[in-house]
Amino acid sequence: MLMNIFQRLSLRYGVLCLFVLLLQCVSVSALLHAQSSYSSQPTFSPLGGGGTPTKIDPGKVVKFIPILGTYNATGEIRIEIDLSTENGFTIYQSEMEVIPPAGFTVETQKTPTPIKFNDPVTGGEVLVFEQGSFHLKFSGIDAVQNPFDFAIKFTGCTKDFCLFPFTQNIRVSLIKSELTGNTAKVSSKSDSNKNETIKIKSPIEEDKPLAQDSSRGIPVALLLLGISLFVMELFYVKKHKKLSLITPVLIVCIVLFWVYDMRSKPQEHSYAAQSLSWMNDEELAFATARQKGKHIFFESWADWCKPCKKMEVKTFRDPRVQEKLRQNYILLKVDMTDSNEATDIFMEKYAIDTLPTMILIDIETKRRKYIKRFVNPEELNLILKEFEAKPK
Repeated sequence: MLMNIFQRLSLRYGVLCLFVLLLQCVSVSALLHAQSSYSSQPTFSPLGGGGTPTKIDPGKVVKFIPILGTYNATGEIRIEIDLSTENGFTIYQSEMEVIPPAGFTVETQKTPTPIKFNDPVTGGEVLVFEQGSFHLKFSGIDAVQNPFDFAIKFTGCTKDFCLFPFTQNIRVSLIKSELTGNTAKVSSKSDSNKNETIKIKSPIEEDKPLAQDSSRGIPVALLLLGISLFVMELFYVKKHKKLSLITPVLIVCIVLFWVYDMRSKPQEHSYAAQSLSWMNDEELAFATARQKGKHIFFESWADWCKPCKKMEVKTFRDPRVQEKLRQNYILLKVDMTDSNEATDIFMEKYAIDTLPTMILIDIETKRRKYIKRFVNPEELNLILKEFEAKPK
């Protein structure tokens, strides 16, 4: 069909038509790439396999390494430490705190340049540290403590999950600045306090952005394809005074563009009447699940956990997710914001060391499936489907 149209067009439109066809090929390629990328989205987290979750040591994925330490006669201490992170972890600027020893105050002289993210949910700006040097100045009592001990409290997060707030103890051997200046190398030792877990109740106004959904390329590709077909149809009508077979194809492109564009937009309608009903009593939730013959969907979350908030905004508001959870699960939610005896029991009982942690529990067989990161609605639906398909 395209060859016939091309032959009927005059030579003066040949170059333009060739350009339009090239644009069409690029559009189709973008469409296929978008579909391929969308279908290859990861399904499972390496941290959330089956019944035995993988534990993460915060001191190994986020490291503060002391480099320089000097003091002077007035008791002023200057320390340089390097931050390094692994496996995609960052530290939120608002969640980091340097804790000086008793009798001292601390002033941050220099920090690494924070990375800025625009949150697509709130529109706010998020600042995180990934690596770089911190220059700290401690002032206090005249008697210098050498080696000098202080601590850094931080919350390490990736884009999909957070570790619990963690305190890293740091010890630095100091050298007197009058003798060596401010650039002396120091002998130092960093000690991670693995037995202490400190919870911070810190309201968070913005989230880190989600990875861009590659399915957004589908309506863009359809739009480009429609534009190219429309230009070709204009030239055909001008030449032959009638519509060609391109018109029905153009109409199909317009319809597909509208469908994909509507699907890719976040659902703006109210979820007040569709909110999920969560229990916070473990015994009651398990008793109800046994009575109704359903599974348990357990979620642990915290106020300071940004990926937990993404789960609320992006995943648990999806009508398909809500329908499946209502049909087959009793929902149990535990707030891990504050550290207390009850939350410590849950952490030990269910092996919770990152947030969000979601656990699918089969009441009859005791089978568990851990999900230890943010998952989008499509991923969660697939995980639920596979868990339900396994024989009890």
